[in-house]
Amino acid sequence: MNTPKPDMLSIKELLGKDKYIIPMYQRNYAWEESHLKQLVQDVWDCVDSERHYYIGTLVVHIRKDGMFETIDGQQRLTTLNIMMCALKNEIYNNSSLFDWFGSVNIEYEFRERSSKTLTALYLHDSTAELNDSSIEAMYDVVKRTIDSIVPEDSLDKFLDFFFNQVMITRVVLPEDTDLNHYFEIMNSRGEQLEKPEILKARIMRLSKRDKRKCWLIGLIWDACSDMDSHVQMNFSSDLRDAIFGKKWNECNWTDLNDLICRTQHIQISQTFDDYSILDVLKKTQNQSGKKTENENEDRFSSVVNFANFLLQVLRVIKKQDIPLDDKRLIDIFTEERITEDFADIFISEMLRLRFLFDRFIIKRDFYEDRENGKLSVKYLKHEKDTEYSYNLTIDDSTSKRIMMVESMFHASLPSQNYKHWLCATLNYLYDNRDGKGLVEYLEKLGKAYMLGRFLTEDITADSFYYDLIFNKGGRYTGNIPSKLSLPTFTKHIDFFIFNYIDYCLWKEGRCPDFEFTSRSSIEHFYPQHPMDNFPTMDEEHLHNIGNLCLISASKNSKLSNYQPLSKTEHYKNSKKIDSVKQKIMMDVVNKNKNKEQPWWTEEVEEQAQYIQEVLLRSFNS
Repeated sequence: MNTPKPDMLSIKELLGKDKYIIPMYQRNYAWEESHLKQLVQDVWDCVDSERHYYIGTLVVHIRKDGMFETIDGQQRLTTLNIMMCALKNEIYNNSSLFDWFGSVNIEYEFRERSSKTLTALYLHDSTAELNDSSIEAMYDVVKRTIDSIVPEDSLDKFLDFFFNQVMITRVVLPEDTDLNHYFEIMNSRGEQLEKPEILKARIMRLSKRDKRKCWLIGLIWDACSDMDSHVQMNFSSDLRDAIFGKKWNECNWTDLNDLICRTQHIQISQTFDDYSILDVLKKTQNQSGKKTENENEDRFSSVVNFANFLLQVLRVIKKQDIPLDDKRLIDIFTEERITEDFADIFISEMLRLRFLFDRFIIKRDFYEDRENGKLSVKYLKHEKDTEYSYNLTIDDSTSKRIMMVESMFHASLPSQNYKHWLCATLNYLYDNRDGKGLVEYLEKLGKAYMLGRFLTEDITADSFYYDLIFNKGGRYTGNIPSKLSLPTFTKHIDFFIFNYIDYCLWKEGRCPDFEFTSRSSIEHFYPQHPMDNFPTMDEEHLHNIGNLCLISASKNSKLSNYQPLSKTEHYKNSKKIDSVKQKIMMDVVNKNKNKEQPWWTEEVEEQAQYIQEVLLRSFNS
């Protein structure tokens, strides 16, 4: 088989020459603003470095007509084309810097609307009749995202790095590749565990003189690496009882030696005579006896992957400002840092923190809703024999508050690199293993995020989260103002502000059935571009927070130019509430529906004042 060598391509090389086609079997474009924000932030963080920034792999197959059929990586490829269109038209206004970008270089097989929308965006033409809402929505947020991260006087430097130093690896599959078999492999491989496996091998090699210790480390590592089930279920029943007690609800071992003593009666099923990475992986495979009670393996889904969890554990144990970038996992776990003494502590505390993670951190539970799942906080309890149950972590109302406040953080900051709230929560639980006071701690953390981060103009303090978690106990230590200066649409408004407002409104009893979902579009309740000759609202009121709410991109795209009354009528029979704040604004419109203008500047001002009062009540409680 003739296997072509991978190509390392810069963005300019990727988008400047070859043509790509997205085959009909690929899913629609699905990136959201949070993904773009993560990409731009990662690129900006590397601008002053002397190294390339790699954005992953593009797997392609060359068709007979010479087009590159995109097998894996179409989301990134589409995003890069959208970014280029927006940079060219909205930020640089057709500068000669873009002469090499003569057209978009991507087409969508049997999705003519997507192809035409992207071409129209490149030409800066109207897309009103084309309406691929996901591509349009991403185009609309590019400028806002770049403006919020890259200083204006550094745009040229950012652009030069983006064009020439951001790299992607293009892998061309051999001509005789069985594509069906390739897709089966792609769909079954799950998370890439290469870096955690390398780290596992390094740690196990330190204990090669003690075969029982090495064996147990391997089992603990494998059990913790499956983030989508409760860790107890990833051990055989005898190990589970020995480590977590008969009820499977204890994490009171003192250290790794204590765990070794507890499992001394269990026979080692394999010996470890070689410690290469491959051998370590082979010899620990399938020894954990996981899920012997036939747990539904697809029931839960974790909010972070294992590599990120490892970094969270390291941060909590070392109390150091360690980045949560799992691409740097091996660099962060340097050989100097990984001594045998450190490895013993890390394994013991990783297991403890994983137990606490499963008990107190939200997971998506697919038991009742197999398609979308619901976020929940549940712990695992052994009943008798092979029977076990999942139970609310504390009482009903407290568990609901924990779920809601964690969901608020998760929905606002979905990128794993920015899950500082999870680090804060694990750090709190490390010292308060019964979880007592957790919901109050998380609510104080939310206040600190608002007052110390998102309602201030100082948004470049890199040490903010570390200082807040490890030096200030998660609390805001400044003075609470008597009047808040709330941001407007024309300035960057972080999604966290809207989610925090919705949490406060929910806590005060508004819309008790509300649940946080992934929302990535800021809606003007009174539209920016009203239809049917309705008047245009002045910009001060139009962009005021009293006229804004956070909803899903698809709903905003569909109804963005409708009048508030039409939006209210559209949503009146909806069982699902996208935004508590939007629901309150629609209640005002219903009350005023006999007015000529049921939602106008007076209502915007009243809504803004109401939000002021809600936030101040929260900050002062």
